[in-house]
Formats: sequence, C-alpha cells, structure tokens
Amino acid sequence: MKPVRPSAGTLVTGLAVVGLLAVVSGVLLTKLSRPVGFDERLAALTARTALAERLVRHNAVAGPLAPRGACASGPAGQLQALKDELAANATRLDLQPTMVDARIAPAGLTPGVTAIALKFEVVGSYAGAMGLLDTLSRRNPAIFAETVDLVSRTSSVSLSFVGRVLCVA
Repeated sequence: MKPVRPSAGTLVTGLAVVGLLAVVSGVLLTKLSRPVGFDERLAALTARTALAERLVRHNAVAGPLAPRGACASGPAGQLQALKDELAANATRLDLQPTMVDARIAPAGLTPGVTAIALKFEVVGSYAGAMGLLDTLSRRNPAIFAETVDLVSRTSSVSLSFVGRVLCVA
C-alpha cells in the first residue's frame, strides 16, 4: 500500500484549525481562571500598596511605629533628652521644678518596646503650667499621660504629672 500524502493546502488548513483551537482554548481558560471582582480587588490593592509605600517613606526615621508613638533612638538617649527638654521648658515658662524623676521602666509585655517612666512636679503661674502641658502635648515622641493634677495655691499652681514615653529597643 502506498502512503497517502496530504496536500499542502490540507496541511495548512489543519494547522490553522489547530492554532485557532489553541487560541480559543487559551482565551476561554483565561476567562475561567479570573475570579469574580478580580479587577476591582486588584485596583483596591494597588491603591493600598501606594498608601503603604508613602507611609513607610514618611516613617522611615521613626521605625515601624508611628513617629508620634515611640522614639526610635532607644531609651538611654531619650531619657536624658527628656530631662533636658523638661528643664528648658520649665525655665522658659518661669516654672520651678520641685521634683523630676525619669527612669527606664521595667520590661513590659511588648517585646522590643521599652517605656520611660516620667514623674515631675512644678510650681508657678497657671499660664506657665498650661503652656508646659501644651508644649508636652506637641512633643515627638508623644508622652502618654497617666495622671495630671493641677492644684491651686494662693498665688500660683502646682502641676503634678505622671506619664510614659515609649521607645523601640
């Protein structure tokens, strides 16, 4: 028996049909493999990624926590800076410190985060005490107040403050 050779036209037509089937199958499989709402979720993810990149660039100096949330320099450097800043602000606002105690607090529950415990008392004018609290409220990193007592004395006020500053170790 003699082998039958397909003509060139039949061969080209057969290859075209196979190619067309491959393309149609690829398009159908692509459509079937895309979940419902894929484009919307991809757009939302892209927007969140851009926001995250901006925040990371903005907070690169402060580390993984918000810049007002914790100091990135560690507690030892922040401890002396806190004492110096408190003394300078008290002098500027004409307040007399009667007690200042700032120390590194015992280890807490959050690994890698150390607290500086801060206690101070100052005596002076009401405006000076309010000015000191205002200045401390704008401080970076933030001082988290635990108790604040303002007591009137005849011609002055006494401000007692207990709080914490958090530092990333």
